[in-house]
This record gives sequence, C-alpha cells and structure tokens, in this order.
Amino acid sequence: MTTDDFSRSHRFALKLALAYLLIRIIPELLLGMAMTLPENPFTALLPGFSQGTSDEGWIYSPLVLSLLPLPTTFGLPGGFQSFFAVVSTLLLEALLVFVFSAGFLRRRPWAASQARQRKPWIVLFVVTLVLTCGVRLLLQRHFNVAWIMGMQAVEDYEKLPLYLIKANTSFFVLLHLSAPLWTLLPTWLYFRSIKPPADVLPRASTDSASSLQRGAAFVMFMLSAWILHIALTQAFYLVLLPWTMAEQQLYGANTALEGVLGGWTLIFSQIVLPGGLLVLAAWIYTRRAATPNATTFQTFGKPALSGVAVYLLTSFSLLLLLWIMAWLAGGLPRSLSRLRGTDELISSLITTGLVVNVLSALLLCGFSAGLRRSPRRWSRVLAAMVFCAAIPATVLWSVAGSRQGLIGGKPGAAITGTLGDARWRNMQQWCTGIVETRHGIWLVGRDDRPSESATWIPQDAQDLSLLMDGQPREEGALTTLSRLQDDGSFKLMATVPGVVCMVVDPNSDALYLLTGMRRPNTLDIDQTVVLRSIDQGANWQWLETGFMVEANHFASQLEPIFGGTDDVWAWGSGTLWHASAQDLIATPVESAEQLDVPESWEPGSERFIAPVDAAHAFAWISRDEQPMMRATLMRQDARSPWRIAAFTEQPGISLRQMQTSTDGRTYAIVKKPDGEWMVRLDVNSGEWVEPRRLPVLMPRWLVKQRAWTRYFWNNGDYQVVTLDVDMRLPRLLFPFSDEALETDANVHFYTRDGGRSWHRLAIPDYLGVMGLSPRGSKLYWNKGNWYRNDEPVQRQYDLRR
Repeated sequence: MTTDDFSRSHRFALKLALAYLLIRIIPELLLGMAMTLPENPFTALLPGFSQGTSDEGWIYSPLVLSLLPLPTTFGLPGGFQSFFAVVSTLLLEALLVFVFSAGFLRRRPWAASQARQRKPWIVLFVVTLVLTCGVRLLLQRHFNVAWIMGMQAVEDYEKLPLYLIKANTSFFVLLHLSAPLWTLLPTWLYFRSIKPPADVLPRASTDSASSLQRGAAFVMFMLSAWILHIALTQAFYLVLLPWTMAEQQLYGANTALEGVLGGWTLIFSQIVLPGGLLVLAAWIYTRRAATPNATTFQTFGKPALSGVAVYLLTSFSLLLLLWIMAWLAGGLPRSLSRLRGTDELISSLITTGLVVNVLSALLLCGFSAGLRRSPRRWSRVLAAMVFCAAIPATVLWSVAGSRQGLIGGKPGAAITGTLGDARWRNMQQWCTGIVETRHGIWLVGRDDRPSESATWIPQDAQDLSLLMDGQPREEGALTTLSRLQDDGSFKLMATVPGVVCMVVDPNSDALYLLTGMRRPNTLDIDQTVVLRSIDQGANWQWLETGFMVEANHFASQLEPIFGGTDDVWAWGSGTLWHASAQDLIATPVESAEQLDVPESWEPGSERFIAPVDAAHAFAWISRDEQPMMRATLMRQDARSPWRIAAFTEQPGISLRQMQTSTDGRTYAIVKKPDGEWMVRLDVNSGEWVEPRRLPVLMPRWLVKQRAWTRYFWNNGDYQVVTLDVDMRLPRLLFPFSDEALETDANVHFYTRDGGRSWHRLAIPDYLGVMGLSPRGSKLYWNKGNWYRNDEPVQRQYDLRR
C-alpha cells in the first residue's frame, strides 16, 4: 500500500458522502416527479392519494413530506418551507456522512484503497434506501397523520395558526435531530463490510493524515455553522415572526412582504447564498497546511467551535451595525412604516438585502482568516459581543417573558381539578377565583355574556335567582359556582345572575353570596339579595333580613371582615359598622370624634380593619397626600359595644393593601416616599414593623420603572403580590423607536420568610392568580381567561416546595 493510496482518504470520504446523498434524493425526486403528473396517473402511482376523502386522503401517502406549511397570511410561502426543510436536511446528512467516514478512516486508513469492492456499496445502497423509504417515511407519515388529525380537531379557527407553528417546529426539530441516526448506521455498516487487504497498515502516513484532517476540518466548520444558520432561520421565519404577528394580531397585514419575499427569493437569500458563503469561509479557514499528528479535538472539535464562532461574530457585527443605524436615524421606524406596501418598500428591502449580503461575505471571510491566525484574540472579541448583546436581550426577554408567563418558578405545579368548560373559571377584577374552606374548594367565575350560557351551563345547575319569587332573573353578567369533587373534577353547582361575591365565616364555615340582584318589590328592606348556606352549598337560603343592611344597600359592595368568634366588621355610609355573626344586624362603632370615612370608590382612599381579639382591634383611614389615621378600638366584654379609644396620625405613609390570616397575622402593603413596602402589624402597639421592600422586575440602574401592587394575598405563612410595572426603556437598549420605549408588564412574586427574599412565579396576566389557601401552601392560578386559554383545568402551585 502506497502513500498515494492514503492521500486519497479525504476524496474517498467525499465520494461516500455524495453516494449517500444520491441515494437519499431518490424519494424526493419521485415525489417531485409525481407532483408534475396529471391527477389520475398520480393517484394510480400513489394509492390512497386523494384530497377529496378524509379516511384515505393524501396524508396517508408515505411519500408525502410530513411538513405542515404555515398559512400564507404570515407571508411565508409553503414552497420555501418545504425546500428549506428538505435541502437543510440533505446537506446536514451529507456532511455527517463525511464526518463519520473521516472518523472511521482515521482508525482504518486502508479502507480508502478498497473502494472497488462491490459488497460495501451494495450494503450502503440497500440500508440507506430501506431506512429512507421503509422506516423513515413511515414514521414521518405517522407523525403527519397525528398532527393533521389534531389540526382538524381544533375548533377555534383563531388558534389554528399557533397550532401549525407548533406542529411545524416539532417536525422540523425532529427531522434534524434524527439525522445522526440515519447517517451513522449505513456508514458504519459500509466500513464493516470492507475486507481489509493483506498488508494492513495500522496508521496513515503524515501526509495522508494531514490531507484527511483538512477535509474533516472543512466539513466540521461548515457543519457547525450550517446547523446554527438553519436553527436561527427556523426560529425567525417559522417561529418568531408568525408568533409575533399572532400576538400583535397582524394577520394579512404583510401581503406586501409576501410579494417581495417570494419562495425563490427566500430560497436564494436564506439557503443558497448563505451556503455558498459558509463554503467560502470554511475554505479560508482550512486553506493552510494542517497540523501533523493532529488530535481528535484538533481535527473535529476545534473547527466546529470555530465555525460557530465565525457565524456568531458575523451575526453580532451585523446586529451592531443595525443598532447603530437605528440609533443615529431616529426617524427610521416611522419612515419604514410610511413605505409599507409601496414600491419604495420593495426597493428598500432589495437594496438592504444586497448590502447585508455583501457585508456578510466580507465579515465571514475576515473573521475566518482572523480566527485561524489568532483564535484567542477573536474569542475574546466574541465574548465581549455576547456580553453586550446579553443586556438588551435580557431586558426584552424579561418584558416579553413576563407577559407570557414564561419566566419564574413553578413550585409543585399540579392540576387542582378538571372543568366541564373553561368559562367556569372566567376571572374578573373582583369577586372571582378560588374560595377554599375547611370542607371544600369553590371556583367562582363570572361571564359578561350570559346570553351564550345555554351552551356551557349544565342543565342540573341550580339557578339561585329562583329562590326569591320563583322567577328567573336576567342581569348583564352571570356568576357560576363550581365545587371540587372527590374524583378531581369541578361540578357546576349553581348560577346567579349579576355580580356575586362569596365570603366565608371562618368560624362556622357558613357561605354567603353577596349579590347585586334586586329584592322583590313587596319587601321594605332596601338591600340587594344575600344568600347563605350552612351545609357547604347543598342548600341555599335567602336572608330576607339582609346582611348588615345599614352599612351598604348594595350587598355586592360589602367587604365584611370576620374576627374573633362572633364579630363581623364592614365599612360603609361614612362610618365603621359591627355586627354579630348570629343576627348580622349592624351597629355603628362609637367615637368621641366624628369619623371622616371615605367611600370605597374615592380614588386614592383606602380603609381597613384588623381584629386582634374579642376586645381589641385596629382600623386605618388612608388618603393620598394626607396623614394616615389609625384608630384603636376597644370594648369591655363581648356584650359591650365597640368604641374608638384613640386616634393616631401617621404622616408619610399610606396603606394600599392589607390581609389578615385566619390565625390573626396581619401583613400589609404600604406606600412611602421611596416606594411600596410590605410590613407586618405588631398587635400590641398597632405599629407596622419589619418593613421589606417589594421586588423589582429588573435592576433599577438599568431600566426606569414604577411598580405598584394590584393584588395582595396573605395567609400568615406566605404572601403573594401581583405587581403592575410601567417601564421606560432608553433608546440605547431599544433604538428602533423614535423615543424611549414605554411598556408595561404584570409579574407575580411570593415570599415565605416575611419578605426577606422574593421568588418569581411563572404566571401570565394580572388576573392569573386566583387565590391563596387560607391554611395551607397552595396558590391557585391559571394561564388566562377562557378566551385566551380554553384548557378546561384549574391549576395550582405548592409554595412550600
């Protein structure tokens, strides 16, 4: 065996890769030829190919490419998607065959001299063809059938594009991740089938090793850069762009873009031209003589890392140039918006594309040569670019991820129960969500379109409006009351027209429904209807005498606070009221001074009460730009009336939210000049102690932001806050806007150590949290109202984990 035989190793690996590629193209060519035939011959060649039937339709043909094109409303031609999937897969597999062949030739250098043996080539042909047509396409057909059947099952047409995105991406990833499997097996069997010559040499000469190393390095450089390119292209064109348009509801708004970016335009700009540029960059990187006796890492690992580095250096450099252009040209976004759909837009896009491609070619070649000469220097440059790009990327991801509930922890994520319909858990800004008692879990939902309720309300659900005079009521909303059953499903027990608030007496576990329904005209008491159940919803009773009638004539606006064993408190009619839980007859709290109690609807005004024991309580009246007043309430015994013993002014602080747990621990959100804080009530002195600053979405030094607490929950052991965050992103972070970008987000945090540390929760939407267990660690939540997320389930987190 001569040295010349060994020097042909890289050409032998290339020949093997091309042979594999020719075999793999056979099914694709057959499909392409079949597509050009008339309908009848095509049906005869492919049994079961018929778009007119559903049971034996075209989706069952094993030769049909299992790729679901996204709707053309996204401006992405189906031909580009199919061509992109096919070409990227074939090129990836051909490069892998070369790499695997080079690896085998390093251990068996004599195999290159045995290329004339027929048996290995027959094995390669048969195995590749069997894997392609007999296994691979059948598996693709299986996934294709499942995805299209799922597509046919999608009832909401508006959700079809997102389903197609998911199916398309899943198949594309599966197609490329499985490439090593389909290429390694036939390559391995080929080399196993070669008979070694009599004069086997254990290793190749230096010249042949260098020649093989250059070929392997070229392919590894090309392979790594190409994988990164197709991954980013897939993410942008087939995931990010359609998802953004779906989120912004821009369906059909880019028909001009569809006309500009036709199938062949995209194919050339995103497949052909990038592939040629990467070949040029790989040639520049490997044109010098290879290292003698190179290690496996020098042959395969280092070129692969270099390919990724060169591609990233080029990409970050182009992004930096785009960033600088957007920063300098403040009116650029507005100018582009005026060009939408015009000839100027087409001309601008073409010109921009040409400039970007020329810059890409120059940068790829320059970075390839530079990385070959000074790998450490350019690696440091790449690290600096990654660091600089990470700052705006982190900010934008924090905003987008917060809105979608993609960022945060998921402690003990579980399903509380299943629902008959997602509308049972429809959330509003008050009086909806989970109400947990010691005997069960209730789900209160409210829909503002009761006229459509007949389609999703079970027939056995009780209409509680019939309890008054036997006549059904009609209001502008419908409240549903569902209870969790032993089998893990919620059952819709009853409905009430209008706004309804469910409250629980923690001592007796009696349930109250404070509604907005008017009483029958024959009764004198002027308060909307209140219903009570003492058997956990099995039976409901109408309280004809009302619920603290003197405090508020609108029962749905009452916010009763239960304290002690028999106390009920409520604000209303300019004073603080107290009642016994037995008769619910309200009496005003005595005061030596006239109380100036704001109404609940007054902006910037809050009023709270915190019962301490049977003889002590505290109350607060808080107004913006006025000192907060704290009242100390006392009485001698359980039969004596309550009175306000003292008033205390507390300037520079105002109460925003307050919750007292069932065991008497009170936490609140207070506003100070430097922001909002969470504090705990010292029941002995009435002072707010242990102030803890609320968490922030992003560091204050990075982004100007203002946060305020929309909702607050407390059960003593855990506290949960929902923050509304308004942000102003400087143009340095987002230069594509004419001015500093103003945006907002809703985030959810919880603490289990009194606010010393906060943990973020992966929950979208400001109505995502639906309640906190009063005695446990369960936080009930969901991904959004039924019109945003129609999963008929109720979810929960376990904050203890």
